[in-house]
Amino acid sequence: MSTRRSSLQDSQGATMLEAAASIMFIILLIGAIIDFGFGLWQYNFLNYTTTRSAREISARLSTANDCRTVNSYLDTTAKKEMAMSAGSEVTWEWCVVEVGGDRCLSAGEPRVAKSIRLTGRLPLKCYFLCTIVPKNWSITASGASMIENPAAQNCTGAYP
Repeated sequence: MSTRRSSLQDSQGATMLEAAASIMFIILLIGAIIDFGFGLWQYNFLNYTTTRSAREISARLSTANDCRTVNSYLDTTAKKEMAMSAGSEVTWEWCVVEVGGDRCLSAGEPRVAKSIRLTGRLPLKCYFLCTIVPKNWSITASGASMIENPAAQNCTGAYP
């Protein structure tokens, strides 16, 4: 009779161990889904803000005809909006490119038609899985948008 009880207790202990391992795996999976969803939301919001900023800057370039409006808009409105919504500090860059091109042009290069490429970079935050990845890992999302505006002909240089 004693051997029967010990095998029953052993099977109960094994069941508890299997349940604990399964629950840990399920919690890890749910946390990964939440972090992935939050990272996707941050990436989507960065692309939305970059596109919206490009539209706003294009409108301001048309009226002001001054490239300093790009810097002022990025420093005042776009950075604050991203910090409030995504909770992270976004870094903005812009440079003058040829229409349809991707390489930043220097101030002295001749060009026929110019665009401004606006790029936003945002370090993605995670809340659950960050506790198990190494501390030196960093994931950054970036979104880019082109501003094709006749006023871009007057712009030289880059930001920051």
